[in-house]
Amino acid sequence: MTSPLRLHIIPQDENRIQLVAHFPAPAGDSEDACPALRIDWGDGMVEKLGAVCPPTPITWRTDHQLVLSEREYDGEEPLSVRVTWGETSVQIVHPAADAGPPSSAPPELVQFELAPRADDPSEVRLRIACRGLADEHQLRIDAGAGKVFWLRGWDGAEQEAAWTLNYGKGAEYAVGVDWLDEDGYFLATLAEKQLDIPAPQPPPIISEEVELVAQDVFPPEEPWLPFHYARPVWSWMRTYRRPGGAVAHTVAPGTYLAIAERTEAGGEVWYRSRAFGWFRAGDVVLLQPSRFRGVELS
Repeated sequence: MTSPLRLHIIPQDENRIQLVAHFPAPAGDSEDACPALRIDWGDGMVEKLGAVCPPTPITWRTDHQLVLSEREYDGEEPLSVRVTWGETSVQIVHPAADAGPPSSAPPELVQFELAPRADDPSEVRLRIACRGLADEHQLRIDAGAGKVFWLRGWDGAEQEAAWTLNYGKGAEYAVGVDWLDEDGYFLATLAEKQLDIPAPQPPPIISEEVELVAQDVFPPEEPWLPFHYARPVWSWMRTYRRPGGAVAHTVAPGTYLAIAERTEAGGEVWYRSRAFGWFRAGDVVLLQPSRFRGVELS
């Protein structure tokens, strides 16, 4: 069973050391448990840190290690430090024996490409290929916004994969490829790129000086068909007090709109519903009511 915690003691100078905890990358959803942590330095000094939470899949890349404590150490006697974290107990000795060189070299990234879609930069195609990935190692690809992918060494030394990423918010995202051991502990970062997703464009603001000319929506084909109807193309569509103006309503899923007026403003066609206000023609699908008028029985 993989230990949820590893320890490392790092000398800071001749008389000070740091005790650092390392956490493995979560393979799935993170647990909510945040056990209390206790440090027994083995020389009579004990520290109680209270609740310590492990990193989540979203935060692991920046928070996979945590400085637990720093103290003076003269180096005269070895330290045997035990950390108890909930039901987990881990011990480390300082100074530790030399672990020697790593068992294998890091894999080579043959391809690491981010390609935004030309007509929709919020959709990005991520392609990656590697070779020389050892059986006991893994690659973790973190594309930000909770988008995490894995390449496992036991699936082959040479691998390639591609994923389509959809970002719902405009922001800068760090996309990184990290090299991990078989238990999910960090070894090194192989590559990182910055991805700039532009914010969605706000609706055009129509100047108050623009004159809106209301027109008939459609030619009156039938005197008994006073309205045309539309269905929103997505849930929670917004309507506006005037074309490009302040938001008037958010339309609940399943709502159908009767169109009363049509106008053009800011280079776009807008419709008005008497109940909900103005909305873009591109935000709805027009419906064709049935022309069946029934039959007359004699």
